[in-house]
Amino acid sequence: MEEVIEKALEYDGPVERYKQSGLTIIYLSKELKEDKNIVYPDNVAHSYFSPVSDDFIREKEKENNIELPSIYKELLKRCNGFSLKSGYLNFYGLPLGLWKGFSQKEKAFFCSDVFEVNNSSAPKKITNRYFVIGKDYANNNWLGIKENKIFVINKYGKQLGEIDFINECIKTIQEFNCNADETIGCIKDLYK
Repeated sequence: MEEVIEKALEYDGPVERYKQSGLTIIYLSKELKEDKNIVYPDNVAHSYFSPVSDDFIREKEKENNIELPSIYKELLKRCNGFSLKSGYLNFYGLPLGLWKGFSQKEKAFFCSDVFEVNNSSAPKKITNRYFVIGKDYANNNWLGIKENKIFVINKYGKQLGEIDFINECIKTIQEFNCNADETIGCIKDLYK
């Protein structure tokens, strides 16, 4: 997961860090970050949350009466959720608890945690067979764990295949970063 964060940080946009939540935001450009007409988070390239500890994971497992898949716990110990590619690829983390003291930006990036997604947002035909950990909004696919492997599942619940999650995220970031000028242009056009 460190490789994913490193690749996201290679993007040449302004960076903001929030200590309380551990959120890091990488903006598309300084111009879009400072443009008050652009609705946040439309001006964001990538964002991610700091890792969580084993104790925090055990606490959340106990609160939610669940044992999380070991592959997911390993990912959380490196990053407690991210949003890549201007929000088109998300990895859901654990809830941070009370919102007291969090900024609006922090709240905006942590509106869905992994428990909320599995209990409410993701279709039951998927959550009955997989533990959902993310969504690829560009292709309308879910990312889920079954037997400690990560799979892509379409919106109808059909398993499309096992993926190497880290490498797929890195490739996605590389493609996005190479084509970011096009995204910036679209955002500018949208807010004309």
